[in-house]
Amino acid sequence: MAAGTFHGFPPFDEDELRHLVTNLGDIAVKPEDVLQETHADQLFTTETLLQLITESSHKRIITSHQGAGTLGISSFWKASRHLDTANATALPIFIFLAVPESIVGVREAWRCILCTLISEISSHITCVPPEKLKESGIWGGQFSQKYFQLDGPSEYEEGTSDEEGDSIDALIDLLLALQHCDYQFYSEPGESSSGLLPIEHPFIVVADRLGRFSCDAGEGYRACFDQAVDATVLGKMGGKIFYIEEEG
Repeated sequence: MAAGTFHGFPPFDEDELRHLVTNLGDIAVKPEDVLQETHADQLFTTETLLQLITESSHKRIITSHQGAGTLGISSFWKASRHLDTANATALPIFIFLAVPESIVGVREAWRCILCTLISEISSHITCVPPEKLKESGIWGGQFSQKYFQLDGPSEYEEGTSDEEGDSIDALIDLLLALQHCDYQFYSEPGESSSGLLPIEHPFIVVADRLGRFSCDAGEGYRACFDQAVDATVLGKMGGKIFYIEEEG
């Protein structure tokens, strides 16, 4: 991924990030829009979910049976909504990456995944260092239009160059560059709890069956997505990611 130099564009700062996230939010997918209507026996209880989070390393694959569809992530999501009743000492912050079944195109799917993840993690950013972002090839202003270009070829597909990359390439570059930002994952105690330390919340990403979009044309996207997640979500943010995949 080439950093490049783009003179004439303003630096990418907190204001630029807020403006960009507003637009990316129109593409991002809320889990309830995909998972609300999934009806099945729960695979996770609040207790088993907390145990899974506590005992897992930064990255883990969770298998569901062949043909389960959204059952795996839906069960995870529904259990997470009841964690506030599970006497958890630090309630996790969850991001669910669930692609609607109506989306079957590889680029469309990765665009949905990336816009959702970037929008969600950006709400926890407290400082954007323009110089560091510039060094990573991220600028503001009209430069941000590249995140919404759907029809260009990918730099990860044979026969294309860095300059021809589409919005997926650009979004992956942005996710990778966000490792240079500062994040906050704690909440202040209420007024009645004066004197107590802030409550830190573990950060958990749950991704639904990314293997569907990781073959052939999506193979390059997946490899670079994993690199960006490792650097930003796991490395800088200290989070965890659970990949839910069907067995077989």
